Amino acid sequence: MVHTLTNNKKKIRFIHLLAMKLIRRKSQTDNKINENDRTTKLIKPTEKRKNSIDIMPIENSNFFSYIQKLFFDQTSSNTYFYTRILFVHLLGLVYTFSFLAAYHQTPILIGYQGLYPSYIYMKRMKERYGIWQSPSIFYFLPSMESSDISLRIICSLGILLGIFLLFTGRCNSIILFILWCFHTSLYNIGQLFYGYIKILINKKN
Repeated sequence: MVHTLTNNKKKIRFIHLLAMKLIRRKSQTDNKINENDRTTKLIKPTEKRKNSIDIMPIENSNFFSYIQKLFFDQTSSNTYFYTRILFVHLLGLVYTFSFLAAYHQTPILIGYQGLYPSYIYMKRMKERYGIWQSPSIFYFLPSMESSDISLRIICSLGILLGIFLLFTGRCNSIILFILWCFHTSLYNIGQLFYGYIKILINKKN
């Protein structure tokens, strides 16, 4: 009997020790969870403040970053990247000399006191065919009948954009479209001096 009682006491002590260990482990895990919750609660408002502080300059710099991407960003993983830059340089060279020649020659050739005044040609085109037969910016610009300011301004803007392409090698669709509009506008009111290819074609036909 004494031997069985001692064995039972040992079993009860062993079970009691296991229960105490389990209770300690649970309390330790609960404490860790509570500490983590407290730290996350403390970190979240600070993170929100940081994010709000970071968002403010980003919102303010959206316009400037858009302009920078539009005109100055030239990063690309394309294998033809350097060929593109060379092409843009050469295109800027062509546009620069084309508008330089137009700046000096158009007032004498198609100015309001030139050999073939462009304002007379534009009036005839409006009356017979309308503007869209030979579209040009100069239909919407004033002082074509009294001075050559419009011709000078368009040619000088074309020179500046051409120099920009020539020395930077940077461009986008907007700059190229503006240059194309300027040159096409001069071509469509240039008559004999810009349309000699059309004359040769008509003679052959």
